[in-house]
Amino acid sequence: MAYAEYMIELNRVIEKHKIPYPSNLIDHWKQVYFEFKDGYNESLYFLDQDLYVRDQIELLLSQEELYRFEEFQEVVRQLKYYDDEIKKVLLLDIIGNDKLSLKWWHRCLPRFATADFIDEVKRQYGEVAASKITQVAEP
Repeated sequence: MAYAEYMIELNRVIEKHKIPYPSNLIDHWKQVYFEFKDGYNESLYFLDQDLYVRDQIELLLSQEELYRFEEFQEVVRQLKYYDDEIKKVLLLDIIGNDKLSLKWWHRCLPRFATADFIDEVKRQYGEVAASKITQVAEP
């Protein structure tokens, strides 16, 4: 009965907030992790799009009524694991100096990226930010 109750509550939250299922969010966040780990080769625009999934995760995590379910506790554990892993392949607090309103994932850049991405960072954020990114070969 607890699983059925969890699914009813989860579906209510998903419908209300128009967010994907937790498994889809985890899969997307995992994919973003591998993009960062392997060397980011997209643009700043796509970086914003890739990080948007973490905004959706945050919305899901803010739903207090889900924390009473063991199934949701497992979702939280998986998301925390990938948060911890992703932080290892990001340069944290490198952009955006408004720590009060910007979440950590909006104040970071990939630690490893292609030359084109680094050039775009240099144009947008300056030499100092760009110089901290390790260049990798194009895929």
